[in-house]
Amino acid sequence: MEDKQRIETAKWLFERTLGWIAAADIKVAVAMALDTAMLGGLAAAFGASDPGSRTAWCYLFLLMAVGGMVIAMFCAAMAAIPRMLGPVKSMIYFARIVERTEADFVDQFAKIAEEDFLVDLNTQIHRNAQIAATKHAWVRKSLIWSFFAAAPWLAAIGLLVKT
Repeated sequence: MEDKQRIETAKWLFERTLGWIAAADIKVAVAMALDTAMLGGLAAAFGASDPGSRTAWCYLFLLMAVGGMVIAMFCAAMAAIPRMLGPVKSMIYFARIVERTEADFVDQFAKIAEEDFLVDLNTQIHRNAQIAATKHAWVRKSLIWSFFAAAPWLAAIGLLVKT
């Protein structure tokens, strides 16, 4: 395969890795919305319940649900944190681009050899894949904790709103 073909293939793969990162960020938003809504519902049910009718089971389920949701939200926050480490001399990575003046970047980009650009692109693809893998691992943990918290959440809601 020639360098031009490799560059086109690498650009396609680069876009895919950016898509994997974006997919993780969308899932983070869903996880945070789910946990926030569950916490809000639990708070509303707790506030509306009769303090005298709250049993030890109610408090146990309440603590399990809140604990699971707090851990889930922590994991979602870890997924949402931007990963700013990138290739050191990249002509592609935004944090390295802004380290140069506009004129220097334009000049250096105009002079870059296809082979060097391909190396830069492949290095960025690899870094983006690492970022996507880390984000998806945290999202997975967040969703697992959210689903774990759902059962005690239902039990707590049921005990809090029973008449």
